[in-house]
Amino acid sequence: MLTLLLGLAGTAQGAGEAVVGMSEKVFEALNEAQAALDAGDNTAARSILEALLERRKLSDYETAHTLNLLGYCLYEADDLPGAQATYERALALEGLPGSMQAMLLVTLGQVSLVQEDHRGAEGYLRRLLALPEQDLPRHRVLLAAALIGQARFADALEPLQSAIAEAGADGSAPPEQWLSMLASVHYEREDYPAMRNTMARLATLYPREQYLLNLAALHGQLGDSGRQLALVEPLRDDGRLSQETRLVMLANLFLAEGLPWEAARLLEAAMDEGRVEADRRNLETLSQAWYLAAETERAIEPLAAAAA
Repeated sequence: MLTLLLGLAGTAQGAGEAVVGMSEKVFEALNEAQAALDAGDNTAARSILEALLERRKLSDYETAHTLNLLGYCLYEADDLPGAQATYERALALEGLPGSMQAMLLVTLGQVSLVQEDHRGAEGYLRRLLALPEQDLPRHRVLLAAALIGQARFADALEPLQSAIAEAGADGSAPPEQWLSMLASVHYEREDYPAMRNTMARLATLYPREQYLLNLAALHGQLGDSGRQLALVEPLRDDGRLSQETRLVMLANLFLAEGLPWEAARLLEAAMDEGRVEADRRNLETLSQAWYLAAETERAIEPLAAAAA
């Protein structure tokens, strides 16, 4: 994620900022260091950048660019404390363009998150959001991540929800990861109705099996077994419901909805195919299902096997 971020941030600054206030020699040295990085030679890139920093005539703008690239080298070398200290040196320089301040604050926020310094990340990200034109949905989501890392779930709601609302204001789908994060926040707050609403949106926009199963489980937890069954049964019919726990769950749903014949047929077939273990609990459920379906004779065999 940090690699992508730095690439985008560099593009956002554009050629204009890269040239203004930067000598040709410094620009060429930075390009040489970048080429070494692209070739996988981190050591050579760092040597070029460290030599460049030893020059006494670098402007603050040139120094900031050099430190930014050096910080990335350190990050790639898994020296996260060193990378953070280097980015902080760059941020402390005077007169940096706003776009560069923003880039450094985003990067410091993310490096802090990677190191699980969530309080530190929050500080950087709040500074970022206070900059002109930086109160952006993606930055609010980063702040929410820092707050979640501190178990401040109620505080994380506002920036996360506002980011999702703004991202979807034009009718487009908010990023899947943002909605998943919001569902997790609702879960931590034990707000299951809100979690169900968010999970329903996830399942609609990104119809993955796990989202459908999570939504079905929430319907069940909130006492709506009919809607739960309506979600789960098609997964069985499509052959996507194969795990034992999910098959047993579906059988119990059939029973809860007064459909014992379907429950018995499902369990019996799954046991014959080896997808559901014929243990005591499952055999007793099968026997109960056949009994409720008025198939008394068929209920005897699994009940006897359960008692054996």
